[in-house]
Amino acid sequence: MAKYRAKEVADYSLGSVEPDSGDNLSNLKLQKLVAYAQGFHLAMKDGEPLFDEPIEAWAHGPVIPSM
Repeated sequence: MAKYRAKEVADYSLGSVEPDSGDNLSNLKLQKLVAYAQGFHLAMKDGEPLFDEPIEAWAHGPVIPSM
């Protein structure tokens, strides 16, 4: 069972953005970043998911519809 929800992972990622320095994290980038975090966690933790929500393949990349 996962410890986090996808939105919590996204919120954590958004906390690292510094808008004053020119950082820009669009919804598309955020969706890809959270999907990448899931894949990395699955690889490093022997298949244990970071979150349980499904990831869908859309035209411009991975999407977690619940976010």
